[in-house]
Amino acid sequence: MGEIFRYEQSDVPLDFTGERMTSATSGQIEFEHVHRYCLAREYCRGKKVVDVASGEGYGSALLAQVAESVVGIEISPDAVLHASRSFVRPNLRFALGDARALPIGDGEVDVVVSFETIEHLLEHEIFISEVQRILSADGIFIVSSPDRDVYSAGAWVNPHHVNELTKDEFTKLIASRFSCHQFLQQRPMIGSAIFAVDGDTSGALTFERRNMDYLEASQGLSRAPYLIAVASNAPIEPRGHSVYIDYRSVNDAIQSDGIERLEREIERNKAEIQYLQKAADHARGSLWKQARELNDELKTQVRGLHEELNEQARVDKMRVLDLLTLIAEIRPLAAETRRRNWLQVILGRLKSGIAASARMPAARRDSKALASRLLEPPSLFDVAWYLDQYPDVRASNVPPLLHYLRWGAKEGRDPHPNFKTQYYLDQYPDVRASGINPLVHYLEYGAKEGRVTRPPDREEAPHDAPDLAVAGRRAYLAEGFDPHWYRRAYEDAAASDLDPHEHYLRFGYLDGRPATPWAASTPPLLPHALQFEKCLDPEVTIIIPVYKHHVDTLRCLHSIMQDTINIVSYEIIVADDCPTDPTDPHLAEAQGITVLSQPENLGFIRNCNSAAKHARGKYIVFLNNDTLVREGWLNNLVDVARRDEKVGMVGAKLLNADGTIQEAGGVIFQNGWGYPYGRGDDPFDAKYNYVREVDVVTGACFLVRKDLFDELGPLRDDFAPAFYEEFDLAFVFADHGYKIVYQPASALYHLGSESYGPEVRNRQSVINHEKFCARWSERLALHAVDQRSIFRARERQPRSGTILIIDDFVPQYDKHAGALTTFQYINLLLNEGFKVIFIPDVRVAIEPYVGHLQQLGVEVLYDLPDFEGWLEQAGLWLDWVWVARPNVAPKYIEPIRRLSRAPIVYYTHDLHFLREMRRYELFRHPEALEMAESLRETEIRLFQQVDCVTTPSLAEADVIAKLVPHAVVKVLQPYFYKQDTKASVADLGSRRGILFVGGFSHAPNVDAALWLVGEIMPLVWQQIPDAKVMIVGSNPPPEVMQLAGPLVEVPGHVPDISFYYARARLSLSPLRYGAGVKGKVVASLEAGVPVVTTPVGNEGIELLHGAEAMIGTTTSQLADHVLQLFNDDDLLRRLSDNGLKVVRERFSEQSAKAGFLDALRAATRHHSRGELDARS
Repeated sequence: MGEIFRYEQSDVPLDFTGERMTSATSGQIEFEHVHRYCLAREYCRGKKVVDVASGEGYGSALLAQVAESVVGIEISPDAVLHASRSFVRPNLRFALGDARALPIGDGEVDVVVSFETIEHLLEHEIFISEVQRILSADGIFIVSSPDRDVYSAGAWVNPHHVNELTKDEFTKLIASRFSCHQFLQQRPMIGSAIFAVDGDTSGALTFERRNMDYLEASQGLSRAPYLIAVASNAPIEPRGHSVYIDYRSVNDAIQSDGIERLEREIERNKAEIQYLQKAADHARGSLWKQARELNDELKTQVRGLHEELNEQARVDKMRVLDLLTLIAEIRPLAAETRRRNWLQVILGRLKSGIAASARMPAARRDSKALASRLLEPPSLFDVAWYLDQYPDVRASNVPPLLHYLRWGAKEGRDPHPNFKTQYYLDQYPDVRASGINPLVHYLEYGAKEGRVTRPPDREEAPHDAPDLAVAGRRAYLAEGFDPHWYRRAYEDAAASDLDPHEHYLRFGYLDGRPATPWAASTPPLLPHALQFEKCLDPEVTIIIPVYKHHVDTLRCLHSIMQDTINIVSYEIIVADDCPTDPTDPHLAEAQGITVLSQPENLGFIRNCNSAAKHARGKYIVFLNNDTLVREGWLNNLVDVARRDEKVGMVGAKLLNADGTIQEAGGVIFQNGWGYPYGRGDDPFDAKYNYVREVDVVTGACFLVRKDLFDELGPLRDDFAPAFYEEFDLAFVFADHGYKIVYQPASALYHLGSESYGPEVRNRQSVINHEKFCARWSERLALHAVDQRSIFRARERQPRSGTILIIDDFVPQYDKHAGALTTFQYINLLLNEGFKVIFIPDVRVAIEPYVGHLQQLGVEVLYDLPDFEGWLEQAGLWLDWVWVARPNVAPKYIEPIRRLSRAPIVYYTHDLHFLREMRRYELFRHPEALEMAESLRETEIRLFQQVDCVTTPSLAEADVIAKLVPHAVVKVLQPYFYKQDTKASVADLGSRRGILFVGGFSHAPNVDAALWLVGEIMPLVWQQIPDAKVMIVGSNPPPEVMQLAGPLVEVPGHVPDISFYYARARLSLSPLRYGAGVKGKVVASLEAGVPVVTTPVGNEGIELLHGAEAMIGTTTSQLADHVLQLFNDDDLLRRLSDNGLKVVRERFSEQSAKAGFLDALRAATRHHSRGELDARS
């Protein structure tokens, strides 16, 4: 194989005007220009080069692949700017200049290249003089010119040429200024070449375009498909090389072939159009008939419905009046009924507590907090205290409450420091006589009757306070009992002379009243116990609008305080909108909380807008007070906004009290009504757990950028007092190009207490819905009609399409090279505006990798039970499918073809059969040969079934093309890096480490590691005894782990390998078999670490031995190369710099993007042709 090098072209070509060739040009002009630059490239290796009239810059970029430096000179400012943006290389620059006054110093250049320039100038002599001025003494001038006698012999004249030369004039001009010269002739052609096999081909170069991205330079005629022999028993006169030339020009032949294809295509299209027209005519007539029938039927049904609705409205109105009357009569009775039911409620709780205690596993008895939750406060049975007091109970493994109820009371044991069993029985003989457990008696009767549970303690009750008040203070004050709140909450407590604690224990507990402003499901807390870090420069302002419901507010604040993993600085504004029932005064004293009390009731919208004026944060989070946030809620909301400046609003996953989904991103249908996606469903379902752009987010919790809220907001007064205001704001942001994003990792419970009754809410929703629809009618027309298209409606439409990716596992990008390839292209596709759905063949949610992909916006269906069932819903919306590996793809191809019209792109990762065949050739294992033959059949079948095959190397593309000649094959570089790859590495010479990288689930890596340590390194250690080997990679088997020793480090998988690259003098990859492009080699080049490897390791990268890497096949060769790099710092530096250059030129993100998009286009074309053929 000859030298493989990149075909340079601009992603966005200059317009072709006829004056200069551009990347948009194809055919004869392209062949002529590219051939000339390929030839010139051979003279420019390691030279300082000037390319005069560099045009779009593709030629200068070709020369820069081998030159020390290249300056492209161009007279057009637009062309210079375009070339500078399109071809960014460290050794290449473009400058504005005139060929008659070149902006280069005297004698600074080794080679001047100027193609198709001289005919555009009148002043030939001045141009040649300028070239001679800037050339060094032994410099070379490579110039081309059209031969006027041939080029302009016909009627056509190139309008851009002002002074063409004949062959004689051109040779005389050059010969008069240069003492040494060689003249060549060039002719593009359609034809055939015959070169002698054994003849002298040292001067015959062949340049072959291998694919869209690469060229190959070879001595002689490469890849000649035919051999010709001339034989005799007598001497034969040698004839040398010969060329056959067809009468047609290149363009004519291309056009003729294209015309024939187009004519066939047109005929197929005509036939299809005729068929479709007939079908449409037939359908049109049938549809008109059906439409008339349906119209008549609908009219009849509408008339009937109007009559039914009028009658129903009359009946409903009467029912409403009856219900209002009934409610007025029932309301006085409801409170009394609730009070009577409270006793039954508490008895039920006690029984449940006993049952729960009986079932409680022994292993949980030592947890005081857990026991307290089982016996909900307030309680006069202290589990932990009881076990501490009576070790025999702890040793018995009998549940403590059960022990007390069955035996403890009879034995005189106390259930609580404040309940003395013997004292209670001695004080009240009737209790002893009844046989009722004393604690049960007290809870059911004694508390109401004012009985005391222990002797008075003067130290604890210096003012002769009742015993139960003391007990209440001891049991509940530390836990958050708020006597002020208790008095305000219950009128009878406020009117009583009893201490609030005593009142609670005598009456409130038995009535089932909360002891604190907290529901039983949440921990109690005093308002003044809320303490937040005071922040002078908060990143976030949390605004909690409040209208009464103070318990909800305290509960919400407590949940925020309990978020122990929060790292975002914030302030809290409680915006109190009820001046007649203000929030607890203690709240204003809490650190980190600002209470903003409105002088009058503003309504929800105006209250929020007023509070937002006081916000100091970069972001504002509006949070309903009837929410309970979960850990990490704020970190994850802010993270989305930080990552993308185009994000305007971020909403959270809202959960119902039972843990099911309340809303996972909002959908707005064409009719303007919202749809809470996911309501009532499992919050852990994969389809609800990836970041996505949505129509709207709900006002219970959403984040906005304050600058955008100030600029594009605030919430519109039109929607006052509330409802639809957050939807309107989302549409405003989207209308200005900002994203509305759903963040599932921010989750909270929305308990749904309302400031407005259901009647007001429903009426106001209808009114504001009409306003919303009137304002956004044009935008709504683009939305989905209803839930039937919810797969597409649940998120905003991707600008580039939807692609399904299927691979073996969720990509563990820091463990496996193939996984890194998949992960890199997922990122690339996301950046290009694709929606990416990933299905792992092994349905396992591997963390943290699943979470990382979900946060990037990838829908990872790790829990998909029925692929075909899912595809029936989703197949219509898929634009492409990218599936990999022969052990994965076959099970998916058929259902995709049947249930979707998406083109299928297959990625090999490497040719698996080739890898196994090489293993067989190396070890002669029969199972390897059997596996290779089986895989070969599978892979060939896949190549035939899909629309495009993508493979990481040109060598594999050639193999595939020979196996399946009609297959569409594209080379897809397996790894890529951004253009900011480092220019050089500073401290290589001082390093002593030898690095091997590879995942050991891959058998060739195991073999390589064993060979490296067992055979290669002993030869190295003889001369470099302190050289240390680092073997890094996931899943090392025992035989690799056993290699570890004083000079061999085997750390296994490491999340960040940069530490080991920073210690490595060189990377040694002695692969004896395998296939594809090796990630370990490219990664080492990117790190600036020189590479020593085998031809197998070099496959698909084609590094030049001695210039870009050291390549060897035997143990001794590889050991010698390692020793060379320890002994020759110049060679070490040269390989490092050239390796970095290889990465910049062959593994750029830009070229990867172009290659992938080209593969998608090729797959689409092939798929479209296949559908046409199937229908014709």
